Amino acid sequence: NVTIAFILGAIFCAFFAYIDTIGGFLGESMAAFLAPLGVKGHFGDFARGVVSFSGLLYFISLTAVMLYLNVLLISRRHWPQEADGYKMSWHHAARTVALVIAVISFNAMVGRLSLRLDVTAEQLHSLSGETRELISEIPDDRPVFIQAFISPEVPQQYVQTRENLVGFLEEINSIGGSKVEVLIHDTEPYTQQARDAREKFNIMPQEAQDPGQARASIAQVFMGVAFTCGAEEEVIPFFDRGLPTEYELVRSIRMVARTERKKIGVLVNDARLFGGFDFQAGTTFPAWQVVDELKKQYEVVRISANAPIEETLDGFLVPMPSTLPQEEMDHVMDFIETGVPTLVLVDPLPVVNLGISPSEKPGANRNPFMNQGPPPKEKGNINGFMRRLGVNWDIGQIVWDAYNPHPDFANLPREIVFVGPGNENPETFNPAYSATSGLQELILLFPGFINKGSSPDVEFEPLV
Repeated sequence: NVTIAFILGAIFCAFFAYIDTIGGFLGESMAAFLAPLGVKGHFGDFARGVVSFSGLLYFISLTAVMLYLNVLLISRRHWPQEADGYKMSWHHAARTVALVIAVISFNAMVGRLSLRLDVTAEQLHSLSGETRELISEIPDDRPVFIQAFISPEVPQQYVQTRENLVGFLEEINSIGGSKVEVLIHDTEPYTQQARDAREKFNIMPQEAQDPGQARASIAQVFMGVAFTCGAEEEVIPFFDRGLPTEYELVRSIRMVARTERKKIGVLVNDARLFGGFDFQAGTTFPAWQVVDELKKQYEVVRISANAPIEETLDGFLVPMPSTLPQEEMDHVMDFIETGVPTLVLVDPLPVVNLGISPSEKPGANRNPFMNQGPPPKEKGNINGFMRRLGVNWDIGQIVWDAYNPHPDFANLPREIVFVGPGNENPETFNPAYSATSGLQELILLFPGFINKGSSPDVEFEPLV
């Protein structure tokens, strides 16, 4: 009977589709045991645009077992009553159970192979080569355990963030092997998972408006991840929109694994990246966020240019060298010419602090009515400094552009430059450089520009 066959087929399919719900009635341990047999976990990769070998193997195995059962039941009318004194039905039942156990075992062993293919157009879930290299450098004796507490249903504005987070966690788990173990908890308010997140890692839900509901409502969203390695622990309480998911995950893994850190030097000058005391306001101000982020991955040291620099560094950050007097500027350039990798930050109009603009006189930030010691030294020749680097920079020119892809910001001045492929420039972002190849849009506030200098020994590669 076709109708009965359809109903029986739906019942069999429902078992695998709702096995998570069935396991929930049998206890948490039983639910965890039955979860790998369900469709949800294996189909999740395909829904995110990732073709996984374990997922393909699961569905092929499930199809093969069900076809075997169909053939077995169809041939039932031809079974003999007994075989060697035992009923034939018991014989086939034992054979079926053995086959199911063998298939589950085979899937469990072969499915551990990290064969996954990201077929999304923008490679949303593909890990960078640097990430794979950093994870491979984790010591074998310091495995990292990652617990993610993520809401199964989130408001529309957090859907992409959730998909990216889950996708990257799955990818890290697939390549981490014994070095990284990932456990993702579907977490809802007032559940045991929510209690564990709060008590163990201080991960709390964030309130977010849910525009998808018929009436305005507030949803409790979990999107926190905890990293542990022995006694070391790092917690990201909430992955908000715009947070670089892959970067934050790898940074936290390296922090708890205590892999060897490189040494980064940051030049101390009037830019005050390490924070300090504001004499005009009479208050202290914190370090720049870039310094806090660097400290999470590197050993960060202060570098003074009052004397020749002799520190051994893996990298050197030079913010606003235009604020330096000529002697200190020469010390910095002499150190750069030793070959240390250096990032020089220049800005013709730093809107966060106009006092350090290259066109300002030295000491522009000083309060003339306060006694702050001897007058500052004259600024050095920033144009000569930049020419020694192999580039030309006019400190008095600011870039402007009429391109603005956002109608809501139509009244912004043209000196706030939107950089994106929509301005019909095929070289908007350098596709050959990993740091810019994946960019889609940048916003620059009153930017300047540099050109290649006259030195033939300098290789000049524009990025934006």
